[in-house]
Amino acid sequence: CDVAMMVPTVFWDDARAALDSIKPVFMLAEAEQKDHHLKAFDMSYAWTFKDLMTGIAKGEKKLSDIDAYLATQDTAFSKSAFRMYFTTNHDENTWNGTGNERLGRGRQVFDVLALTIAGMPLVYSGQEGGEAYADGKPHRLKFFDKDTVHWNNYPLQDFYTRLFKAHKENPALWNGEYGGTFKRIKTSNDDIIYAYSRKKDNNEVIVLLNFSDQPQKIDFVEELPEGVFKSIFNNQTLSYFSKGDVKLPSYGYQVFVK
Repeated sequence: CDVAMMVPTVFWDDARAALDSIKPVFMLAEAEQKDHHLKAFDMSYAWTFKDLMTGIAKGEKKLSDIDAYLATQDTAFSKSAFRMYFTTNHDENTWNGTGNERLGRGRQVFDVLALTIAGMPLVYSGQEGGEAYADGKPHRLKFFDKDTVHWNNYPLQDFYTRLFKAHKENPALWNGEYGGTFKRIKTSNDDIIYAYSRKKDNNEVIVLLNFSDQPQKIDFVEELPEGVFKSIFNNQTLSYFSKGDVKLPSYGYQVFVK
């Protein structure tokens, strides 16, 4: 429901009841109001998190602000409220720039963050194609005119496919109350490294993100979970980083699953 915050919530409550009386529906609000989740909507946009990622990319926000954001979500929304996480959509692409323009060289680091940290992930039309025309230049889609996506050989198709495959197959990454609990994993350099786990029963996912333009060794300052964690991107395992002098590339990322 477009611009849902500009319509009184009581209307949405009545509309949802009327729709469900005909056939059960799933409703998404293009808004971020907690009262929308009481009766009317199943899911809402995580706009604030999108803005937070933009702020981190610009150097205006810190990685510790992610922890503060997640803490507020736990109190503002119930576990049954689905939240939709994303790095771009039609509004952002047109008015504020492509993902590459807003997030720079760390674009894919933010994609991994948005698609694994919580809630239901969104990939918008054009992301698989790099949001670019054949000449490789960033292209902001026209909002009110027909402006078809030039897919440019789908350079990021495999990247998103692997992330969504993990999201579907590992219950720790499932949505809302069905997903796993989040835990920040402390490192010796939390200013530029963001590491965390999501766990549900015997299923667990560990994510390592390097927000620096330089390769970084990850020194964990707490004991890591037991078990074999395999990367969804290559043949590396978590122990590969926890033992030995191995560095995560500049703006590098890894997602390990068990």
